Amino acid sequence: MNDSLTKLLTYIEPKILDIQDKREEMLSLKNNYNILKDLIDSGEKSYYDVINFYDQDFIIECLDKLGNNSKDMFLSSKYLLKNRNENLLELPQYKSAVIYMEKLFTYFNDLYLKTKLKYDVLEEELKKLELLNKYYLLFKKNNFLILDIEEFLMFLQFVNISLEDKYKILIMIAKFNVKEFTLTNDILLDVNIYLSDITNLLTEFKKEIDIGLLNKKELEVDNKILFKENKDNLFLKRKYIITKLSYLYENHEYDKLSLCYKEYLEIEEFIKQIEYQGKRYNDIYYKKIIFVRKNNGLLIQEYLDNCLTKYKSCVYKNLLDIEINEELVLPDFKVQDKFFYLKNEFIVKTIYTFLDNGVVLVLGATSDNPLNYIEKNIDYVNKMLKNIDKFKNINDRDLLLKNIKVEDLILTIDLDTLNMEG
Repeated sequence: MNDSLTKLLTYIEPKILDIQDKREEMLSLKNNYNILKDLIDSGEKSYYDVINFYDQDFIIECLDKLGNNSKDMFLSSKYLLKNRNENLLELPQYKSAVIYMEKLFTYFNDLYLKTKLKYDVLEEELKKLELLNKYYLLFKKNNFLILDIEEFLMFLQFVNISLEDKYKILIMIAKFNVKEFTLTNDILLDVNIYLSDITNLLTEFKKEIDIGLLNKKELEVDNKILFKENKDNLFLKRKYIITKLSYLYENHEYDKLSLCYKEYLEIEEFIKQIEYQGKRYNDIYYKKIIFVRKNNGLLIQEYLDNCLTKYKSCVYKNLLDIEINEELVLPDFKVQDKFFYLKNEFIVKTIYTFLDNGVVLVLGATSDNPLNYIEKNIDYVNKMLKNIDKFKNINDRDLLLKNIKVEDLILTIDLDTLNMEG
């Protein structure tokens, strides 16, 4: 243990030996102080409030200690004064009782002031002892984490050790707290991104860290491009990003952490979407398509009811393709933390999303800006998702696509419906 710290503990130990006695004394004194304060507040209004005071036992106990028949005089005066018979008001005994109560109030007022003074002194003394005791117990446990600097500096003022020892203790505390602060307290790196997010991630994926990956600069390209080349690239890119985060953290390049962490989050979101699609492409969930509903009907029906036949055929073709397509794809849009996919073969775009249970939820179809369409109808999506169990087994798909075959649709689709840019 630090020599200066040993001196500090040696100084404090005898000071706090009787702290429990002081606490008990304070507790008793505080109780008497509060009762006396209430008694004085009552007596200032009328002596009737004294003789009717809620704690008569306290009054009797004080008068017993005072002696000189004080208790008997109080009880007899109390008896007379409680009797409000007007015939008694002029009796000498009644007037003596009034004078006695006035003297008694003066006595209790003096006792209150003495108790208050004693209470204030003891309170101040106990505050000092509690502070000494607090840091004595902390330092005995080798706990040097100081959360209240002002309080600690006040504590040092109460300790009679040399300035040199105090200075050495401050240096020790400062070194410990710098280290401990980075471990126990968060630093906000960016909006909703804390240093603990990084450290927790690095702890969770410790085995993923591979310094050799940092030389693979080809992994710096956009995640969607990597995915199109090979979906497994996303998992390799995640490993690369985690390694890069570890490197930045160990080299204290904190200003670069948040941007790198955001890319990690994007990769995680893409991987989650791939997992959703993996659930969808199996026998159990084959052709499990449900539709976003609006006003007791299908949102996609609004488009089908108002478009040309050739565009209807495009929508039907898109829906059938979504059912049978087993190719993994990345989302095109993210709106309110929800990912949406675009079937973009025709001028008419069909918008859908994958749910975590393997079901495909179709938002609708549009010939206009698909992002605007999503933002306009996102409330219907949210409403649908809140009650998704209610719609899982609905037969909208069979009603909409019943007896429709891809080969029949192709005959009705014109070349001008194709999206040449897509």
